[in-house]
Amino acid sequence: MPAGETISFAAGSNAAAAWHASEMRARTSNVLHLTPSDLEEIDVAMRHLARARLRSAQIGRGTFRLEHLAETLRQITLELESGCGYYLIRGLPVARYSVDEVAMMLCGMGSHLGRVMPQDSAGRLIHHVRAEGAASHADRIVRGDRLGDALPFHSDSCDIAALLCVGAADMGGLSALASSYAVHDALAAEDPDALAVLYRPFHIDRHGDHDAVLPPYYSTPVFMRHNGRLFSRFNPGYVYSAQRYRETPRLTAHQVDAMDAFHRMCASPRFRFDVELIPGDLQLLNNNTTVHARSAYRDGAERQRHLLRAWLFTSQIEDIPPPMRDRFRDMENWRSNLDAD
Repeated sequence: MPAGETISFAAGSNAAAAWHASEMRARTSNVLHLTPSDLEEIDVAMRHLARARLRSAQIGRGTFRLEHLAETLRQITLELESGCGYYLIRGLPVARYSVDEVAMMLCGMGSHLGRVMPQDSAGRLIHHVRAEGAASHADRIVRGDRLGDALPFHSDSCDIAALLCVGAADMGGLSALASSYAVHDALAAEDPDALAVLYRPFHIDRHGDHDAVLPPYYSTPVFMRHNGRLFSRFNPGYVYSAQRYRETPRLTAHQVDAMDAFHRMCASPRFRFDVELIPGDLQLLNNNTTVHARSAYRDGAERQRHLLRAWLFTSQIEDIPPPMRDRFRDMENWRSNLDAD
């Protein structure tokens, strides 16, 4: 953070994104219940995909054509970019299609919200979030979305994270959200020393998804200002797992304390907003203004938690702070490889 710069909320930042949990619980304008007409448009688009036999990377607005729903999704994108940063679409017809077809549906819906980006160097556009039998999240190395344990508050490496619920857990698995902007301002008032540390770089594990000439980590502060906008990136699990590399600079006690202070505020009743996702729900989050978490869950014989995740880039957020460009460049390269196939 430049010397002399205030760490209170910057003029020109998006104040609508600085919400508290009580405000979000009372709000209904950011929930869309799909109508029969909307569902018919989706079914028509799905029938076109089935005839065309397209790969996921070939799905876009031109191949997943929507009529009135396309304009609704455009308005939702604006709310995600410049509003509260959270939207919930309910009623997608996930039971009507196979899981592979639902993944194609998510690519199609996502193409009307932004550009669907690969989530790893293998080029996967859709990631399955479900328990896969790993023993524990405690080693901080296993990717947490493959476990049934609670996930701490974090943000993903994209503009918009889209999570489509295909199956709900037998018990638990609540999605939790918090406004990074609101927590930022609370820290400015209540713990400015921690906030100052969060404006300095943290080293984040690439988990092997990088060129050999690059270090196994990238560096990004939790909070960044760029052209009048506040940006946030927070992923404590990947910060700790980056410590397994000898070349990674060691975490300081101040950094650990600052991450703990940020997480405590996110998890407090003042900021934590819980959402129970049911099959057919599509949760959309702006990772620059919000963080998300998950409570622990248990699958049963009949009910297993299963979400499909897409990462999206949007046009309005293309102008990003320099520290974020390293990881975004990786994804642009992965996408270029897919488009060239």
